[in-house]
Amino acid sequence: MLLAACLIWLAGCGALSTREPQRAEPRAAPVEPVKSEADQRLTEEVNWLLDEAATAFREDRLTTPLNDNAYYKYLRVLSLDPGNQEAEQGITEIVEKYLEWAMDRVGDRDYRAATDFLNKARSIDPEHPNIAAVEQLIKNRRDATLEKHNLAEELIQARSDALAAELRALGRRAALRGATVVITARSDAEGRWIYQQMNSDAPSRVRARMEFGETPSVRMLY
Repeated sequence: MLLAACLIWLAGCGALSTREPQRAEPRAAPVEPVKSEADQRLTEEVNWLLDEAATAFREDRLTTPLNDNAYYKYLRVLSLDPGNQEAEQGITEIVEKYLEWAMDRVGDRDYRAATDFLNKARSIDPEHPNIAAVEQLIKNRRDATLEKHNLAEELIQARSDALAAELRALGRRAALRGATVVITARSDAEGRWIYQQMNSDAPSRVRARMEFGETPSVRMLY
């Protein structure tokens, strides 16, 4: 009786040990929505316009010529795809490029061109946070005083003590007045010597940039 029960128990164990585990059914891959032919054409046109706008931007065709500029093409993108982030970012970059050009013209004292670029930026985005700052910069520089000091070439060549003293005095005045200094020199070494003299005795670091020209000079704007 006991033997029969053991055999029955062993047979049950064998049946359990040979039973295959149940396998989970594979999940079906999500089905991507199929775009309609019209949606595909829209996507292609938007991408083409974005590429064309980027090319126009690189070539500085920001708002001209008519219908073939970056701003126009970004506006077309937004008319097809409102809220397109790439187009909105592109328009912001156009505004910033105009403001950058405006500041460059301020450095050249070409205030008419600077104002023109500022107005172009404002016409695109009057709320841009840098509009007011660039406008104030143009006004301040237009109303500023300009001093120009031509430097004798033979005194520079000789590294004259008298010229060095004159440059140190200019450097002190530039630092005290917060002036922007432009040094015109015939070579990099000459320009660096002029700047070193101006900066050597100044109460604070002289803000200066260097340009190359045939007539050495120092211009101070304050």
